[in-house]
Amino acid sequence: MVATRLRPRPAIAAHLNAIVRKHYDADAGFLHPDNLRASQVVSYVETLARLGLDCDVSWRNLTEGAYPIDATQKHLDRLTEEALPLAEIADWSDQDPRHSAVILLLAWNSD
Repeated sequence: MVATRLRPRPAIAAHLNAIVRKHYDADAGFLHPDNLRASQVVSYVETLARLGLDCDVSWRNLTEGAYPIDATQKHLDRLTEEALPLAEIADWSDQDPRHSAVILLLAWNSD
């Protein structure tokens, strides 16, 4: 794994914090890949959609403390002013490059 910490745009930071608060202390199987309910995925997808984001490819990474967002330049630009061009930090030669990387919102309750 190669990771880069990015500061969210002020306009979106409160929304990201709301996602974290909603799922805080959601461990014990509540938000774990083995026990994930479709309604939880739908709720998360709807929340991201309201922010102009999605997790169409990366939703399987959804778990307590780690909230996936598909790695696209559009999403990075929406989330932060610090984003590098994706072409500089990942191999996008695959036909569907979004399988190569994921943006993770890591919360303070990440295990």
